[in-house]
Amino acid sequence: MISQNIKNNLRFLFTILFVYIILFEFIIPPNKFIPQPTILWESIIHLWTIYNFGLALISTATIVYISIMISFLWVIYFRGLIIKYLVTYKKSFEVFRIFRYFPAFFFAILFAVWFKSSLTAEIIFGFLVSLILILLKMNELIPEVKSEFIIFTHQTNPRKMFSETYWKSILPKLFQHLYRIQIYLWTLILIYEFISESIDVGLVYKNALSYNDLGAIISISIFMSIVVWLSNIILKYVEKKMIYWE
Repeated sequence: MISQNIKNNLRFLFTILFVYIILFEFIIPPNKFIPQPTILWESIIHLWTIYNFGLALISTATIVYISIMISFLWVIYFRGLIIKYLVTYKKSFEVFRIFRYFPAFFFAILFAVWFKSSLTAEIIFGFLVSLILILLKMNELIPEVKSEFIIFTHQTNPRKMFSETYWKSILPKLFQHLYRIQIYLWTLILIYEFISESIDVGLVYKNALSYNDLGAIISISIFMSIVVWLSNIILKYVEKKMIYWE
């Protein structure tokens, strides 16, 4: 059953689409900033027939979400050791915050220069980015764990202190952080593909830009937005059914 929030979003999107068609197809003359609906439709067709966008989108989306999934499962498996380290050696982990002062795209460029067009390198890069972002968020959330939970566990079952009490306390907000991580990772992976010319969405972007194909560039962004929107729906479903605990 479709939720009310999804219905509202669909109504809003259809309203925007209707206004766009009326304005730019019948009222506003052709311009170089926003293409006419008929031109945009032709660009969408060209994406699938000329640019081979379907396979490119599947490939890039797979890299993004496989990287997030592997990193999150890795954290789940080693959660006890990770949280124990973050609690015990909190200040030593703060050293890694220096990387926040580096532009995010710098690391994507670095990997692209080192490994060129490599699927394995893309997945490793995505995994490392996701893992670091998850660990930084864990480090941020750990001080927020309620002291009464810690005291109770310490008195009843101290072995589960890190793997259960700390973990289940930070899990809801940590899972919500995945919404931001996917946006961040999509951007970095696209930069990687754009520079390395991997046969993925980044390369399609680069080709569309070289042909000055504004319609294709906008169409790519629309399809990517749809993918992210659908993934958010899935994440919200998982969050609602499996994640929340207190």
